[in-house]
Amino acid sequence: MNNVRAKFPLLARKGLVYLDTAASAQKPRKVIEGMKKFLETSYSNVHRGAHFLGDEATEALEEARKKVSGFVNSASPREIVFGKNATEAINLLSRTLDLKRGDMVLLTTMEHHANHVPWIQLLKEKGIALEFLEFDSEKNLIIDEEKIRQAKLLSFVHVSNVLGTRNDAKKLCALAKEHNTLTLIDACQSLPHIPVDVQDLDCDFLVGSAHKIYGPSGIGFLYGRLDLLKTLPPFLGGGEMIREVFLRDFVSNEVPYIFEAGTPPIEALVGFGLAIDFLQEIGMQKVSEHDSDISQYAFEQLSSLSAIKILSHKNANGLITFTVQGHQNYDISDALSDQGICIRVGHHCAHPLHGILEEKTTLRASFGIYTTKEDIDIFVRAL
Repeated sequence: MNNVRAKFPLLARKGLVYLDTAASAQKPRKVIEGMKKFLETSYSNVHRGAHFLGDEATEALEEARKKVSGFVNSASPREIVFGKNATEAINLLSRTLDLKRGDMVLLTTMEHHANHVPWIQLLKEKGIALEFLEFDSEKNLIIDEEKIRQAKLLSFVHVSNVLGTRNDAKKLCALAKEHNTLTLIDACQSLPHIPVDVQDLDCDFLVGSAHKIYGPSGIGFLYGRLDLLKTLPPFLGGGEMIREVFLRDFVSNEVPYIFEAGTPPIEALVGFGLAIDFLQEIGMQKVSEHDSDISQYAFEQLSSLSAIKILSHKNANGLITFTVQGHQNYDISDALSDQGICIRVGHHCAHPLHGILEEKTTLRASFGIYTTKEDIDIFVRAL
């Protein structure tokens, strides 16, 4: 992984130590230049054009769909629905799944707001029941099979963006299948760090975002089993999601286009595909080994500082969350920023989790394929 860092232009900025990858990853030159080339040579709107540029742009979009499909090993590219991010993908499901008053949606207490607030909205609007799987003192999820049995949908984070806990998605999906409970996995924090195979996990739905895996912002995806996607109504209305429109009616398009109303961020889709190419050229197993090694090294180094209170899992994947005793978190973040070190401070879109931790805010350093042990050493010395 020694030559990987040089492939990221922004990281050449003098004095920069970037430890905020869990919020958004930096972009390799391959992605930046590939998007630029597409905009300069092949840009056009997709699907509707009758000219060669439209054909080239459409081919680029569908090629990106194939790449995402291959990246998560879906049975068909038709099982990949594009949207502006994972948040939109979860909202798509919350608005189209057949959930009625009293139906239980089961979450965990370590969810990002993106996989929490949409279900609270349904609680208020439809009267669904909302229940939670909790975690123990070691930050491991406590699996309650009775709650899973009662749930209509089990929606859970694969890797927590605060605790770094890697939940046993395969076991959770297997238990859910036994009780005919649908499953949705938020894979935003697992896709950058470990191989994810939707067929092996046997999940019903899974969401992810390009900007977490070294691609552009503004594009994400929903994976759904084709038979299930075919049962869902349209989410947004407009162009492309229709076959035919009449004055007072319309005929819907087929999956996945029924869920992709309007002009997509075409150049971002090109970048998404190139980011996947970039990761696969390295190999996800190598990525996983590097990120695990860096995470463990950071844990060991921060553990040696007496004032540091580590709040994340001891085997956290890709991050370490902490506070500094006797100091305000925002003061620490500002002081590090003054030294060129970028970390995150706040509630990390996980208010309820921070309530359980009894911390209003925390500090989080997070790592990617370009993070080095030297980065960690500079960070620890600055602390």
